[in-house]
Amino acid sequence: MQAGKRLGLLAGAVLGAMTLPAHAQFQLFDNFNSYNTGPLSGQGGWITSPTAGAVTNVVDVGGGDKEVFVHSNSIPNYKSLGALSIPNSSTAATAYFNFKMAAATTGNNFNFVITDDPAPVDTAGSSEVQLNYDAGQSPTGGSTTFRIRSGGAFLFATTGGTVASRLMPVANAQYNVWFVINNSADNYQVYMQSDGDANLANPTLITGIAADGTGATSTFGFRNGAAANALVTANFGNGATAALGAANAVNFDDIYIDPAGSNTTNPVTAPEPASLALLGIGALALVGRRRR
Repeated sequence: MQAGKRLGLLAGAVLGAMTLPAHAQFQLFDNFNSYNTGPLSGQGGWITSPTAGAVTNVVDVGGGDKEVFVHSNSIPNYKSLGALSIPNSSTAATAYFNFKMAAATTGNNFNFVITDDPAPVDTAGSSEVQLNYDAGQSPTGGSTTFRIRSGGAFLFATTGGTVASRLMPVANAQYNVWFVINNSADNYQVYMQSDGDANLANPTLITGIAADGTGATSTFGFRNGAAANALVTANFGNGATAALGAANAVNFDDIYIDPAGSNTTNPVTAPEPASLALLGIGALALVGRRRR
């Protein structure tokens, strides 16, 4: 290929990279990086639990990357989705977040929720879309797993719809979670991925089963049933008691919303257009140097 033609193709690639939307169609809701370390309350529009002894703190985990560290009966912690609210007419939208747990089997009792309640008083009854982990709840003949709320009951999370594929957490592993929400039909699906959990090497559709292993489903009904409401609030919390302390905490981070469809790309690791453009400019420079 002639050098001029190579330059033209690379220039086109650079221009294309510059016009690509960041993070596919995901839009950042909050990654906490601009906040001061210390209590989350009042920062960036977050309203946090006033419960005595509750801990919901912004912490720097290195290099300016910040997360929210939650334990000791800290319920609820919520913020309006604002322009990223999911209207009732929406048949496909995606909410992404990630988390990690300090302990794998004890202490934690946390929820992450998307809800139609603009001012929730908890992270349970006010929820519509809900991921849960409760160390005090175990299925028949098994250890505690993640749970998904479906209508009037919690279902235990599995990767294959069987008792053998129940999904038990790994301490200190980061879990990436996608809620794919059909607000028009009042239901949702859950995908999870973790580099620290061999059962979740790739984004995996989660199947819920009852405590006895029956009733497998990967489509979950809203906790509060059918309602012609927009989903307007993100909400999380940890109901672990203060006596358990920080060793049984959970960290939340990187909340993104794709209001336009089902999307299981990882918005945190997707290359930014600026990065792609820099790569292209570097390639152009190399070709120009060869030509000279």
